[in-house]
Amino acid sequence: MAEFRTRFEEMVRSYLPDWQYRLEGPEAEAALMTALGEMLAVTEESLRQLPEKHLREYLRGFGFARRPGTAAHAYAALRAPRAAAVAKGTLFYQNGDGRRLWETVEDGWAEPACLTEHLITGQGKIIPLPLPAEESPCPLFEFRTPGVQRREARFFHRRALASPSGCSVVLCLEGASEALLGFLARAAWSLSCEDAELELPPPEQEDNGLRFHLPAAENGALIVRAGDCPLPPLDPIHRALFRTERPARPPAAAVTDTGLVQGDSWLPFGARLSLWSCCYLSCPEAFALRGGEVTVTWTRSFRSLEDRAPEPIQETEYRPVMRRLPPTPVPARDVYAQTVAWEYWDGRAWRPIPGTETCHGLFSAEGSGGSPERMEVRFPWPEDAAPCAVLGVEGMWLRWRLRACEGAGWLPARHHAPEVTGLRAAARLFNAEAAVSSRSGLEDDFRPVPGDRKVLFPNFLPEGERWWLGFDLPPGGEQTSVYVTLDGRAQGIPLSAWEALPGGGERPLELRDGTDGLAHSGLITLGGVRGGRAVRFGARRWWICLKQEPGGEAPGGRRPRLIRVDSGAVLIRAVDADGCSAGDRLLPLQGGTVSASALTESFGGTAEETDRELTVRAQRERHNQERVVSALDAEELICGSIRDVVRTRCLRDGDAVQVAVLMRNTAHHAQAFRLRRGEVLRLLERRSALPALGMDVQVREPNFYLVHVMAWVRPGPETGIEEVRRLMRRALDRFLDPVSGHFGGTGWQMGRLPAAGQLRACLCDAVPGAVLVRLIPTVTAPDGSERELVSVRDPFALPAGGVYTIREAVKGGVSD
Repeated sequence: MAEFRTRFEEMVRSYLPDWQYRLEGPEAEAALMTALGEMLAVTEESLRQLPEKHLREYLRGFGFARRPGTAAHAYAALRAPRAAAVAKGTLFYQNGDGRRLWETVEDGWAEPACLTEHLITGQGKIIPLPLPAEESPCPLFEFRTPGVQRREARFFHRRALASPSGCSVVLCLEGASEALLGFLARAAWSLSCEDAELELPPPEQEDNGLRFHLPAAENGALIVRAGDCPLPPLDPIHRALFRTERPARPPAAAVTDTGLVQGDSWLPFGARLSLWSCCYLSCPEAFALRGGEVTVTWTRSFRSLEDRAPEPIQETEYRPVMRRLPPTPVPARDVYAQTVAWEYWDGRAWRPIPGTETCHGLFSAEGSGGSPERMEVRFPWPEDAAPCAVLGVEGMWLRWRLRACEGAGWLPARHHAPEVTGLRAAARLFNAEAAVSSRSGLEDDFRPVPGDRKVLFPNFLPEGERWWLGFDLPPGGEQTSVYVTLDGRAQGIPLSAWEALPGGGERPLELRDGTDGLAHSGLITLGGVRGGRAVRFGARRWWICLKQEPGGEAPGGRRPRLIRVDSGAVLIRAVDADGCSAGDRLLPLQGGTVSASALTESFGGTAEETDRELTVRAQRERHNQERVVSALDAEELICGSIRDVVRTRCLRDGDAVQVAVLMRNTAHHAQAFRLRRGEVLRLLERRSALPALGMDVQVREPNFYLVHVMAWVRPGPETGIEEVRRLMRRALDRFLDPVSGHFGGTGWQMGRLPAAGQLRACLCDAVPGAVLVRLIPTVTAPDGSERELVSVRDPFALPAGGVYTIREAVKGGVSD
């Protein structure tokens, strides 16, 4: 009686919102409601007493008959040795049971491609991920995982950094801002040599550059790393220049024709000058700076040595008449070092040093007066200078070679031999342009940074977070479908799809996202595909990426967890029977090379209506008689007509009525809802009074709120913490199921989320011997925001399992 009265009240108030009356009052309305309720109660009781077979015969007269079953749906991956088109309606039979037929719902392609690499990029990181598996799902967009953050710049010059005993080098960066210089002064630097890499102390910041104190090295390059630091300023520079000076030092070795010279003073061409005499000087610090300017200083003096001709031995002749006088001696001839060539070894021959042509006569005493004089010579040290061995000593050598000395070899002669004292060699390199290159992410090699505006640490990733998928083979057509299997439900984000181009860069693709932004498993269809392979992250693959759109919220709460990715996916429908599990193999009915494997269990299908269900449907339709005027009428109409709908909720918003529909299959709720949304809408438009009342009917999904639970538990004496975690997580998943959750297994009504006390009772029932010390529940809203459980005021809210953190409570702290 009370139920009938309540329904009548809802129906009347839907037409007369202001109608009021007091139950059992003297008003005529109360008497009418009571009378109608009693009459309907008597009628219902009479109908209940009828045998079912009589009731079915009675209903058959009104056109009531058992409804046939509806087709089940599933997703399958089409496979073929080569890419092949598969038309809509292609039949497959279930392996092992040829009676179960399935057909494709739309045109598709059978793809032989498989996922070989996938990684995520964003927040300055590149994180390679292992191939996913059901037993070990991969979390997506989880940037707390250590990842490759290679952001490096390299400054190279052939000789600026070479030094046998260490040197000081200034790296000048033209156009660099103070912020960039400050960052570089704090960054990690190293000196890369051929066989090793040496860490360097932080450089000293100067006006427009950085000064480094380098260890001994034969050759190398300066490398700066910004991978583990906050993102550096992206200000460009114009050029990178090296400036270095090597102090004046005595030669490490001096060799003349007489051998190795000892001491600070020596005769480079010997005491007796002879043509082609040579002197070799090795100054490692100065001569290692190839391309720089070398300064050689010494004190020049001369030693004179006179070689007399031997006197002839003759017997004295006596003549009676005349006396013979002795012969007049020949005067001594002066010999000078008139021309001295300055030469270097280029690896094949000794060649003149360019710029030393004016130095050829510095060792001649003609016109010098012979007094000691301080000499200084500057010349560029050739770039192609090469080391060689002189008298068994390996090194870079400067050779003085005596090319002209008149009188050499004559007797008598007076040799004016040049003497060198206090020789020192210094070098400097000023504004030598460095080659700038960089590498980032997973790149193995440094790549040159071209242009006049060089960015040392370029954005190796476009803005936004990306999920990259690398397939071994490109798709066969311009459209391909990929089924993404995710673990549970997460928070969705707006996405766009891009394809990597072989020549570099990416191009956008047409995206139909059946996962609601990676919120759940579903089909992602890509259009406008070119299918070219490109090199990305060190692998040549067909690369696509799903990019988080600007302005989209990052996933909050639970992150997507990937189980598998399958190409060539398509939606299939049962023809004569339902029933399909993930992993079932499907074979073509007409033969051929194309086969399939089921990716999901079947969803959305129902069996033929039973007699009991027919009776219940008739009883429900008897109340509304296809004239829906209340929320209860709408639920009875929808659930009675579409059997895979569990419950609904209707709310009026102005001139619109929003109808939220909860499907029976929550594991694939989004897919099941898409299959039935149009049918629910047509049902309400044709068989309800809502359109006649001027109402706009809107059919939607409920809002699923991810419920996160953090609990501190003290296990019982016979139960370990791992077993407690397993039992509690399983209990929470079962308790929070929208359809079969709650304490009685009746599911959750829309607009109601579990209270903290209910969660506590659920956990305590899961492990009776454990002590729940503390419980903190939170939820993640559909917009990605974190909220407290009690703050949710959403009439379409339903709970869903989120992140469960179960920690062991110990005395004095918490154990993870």
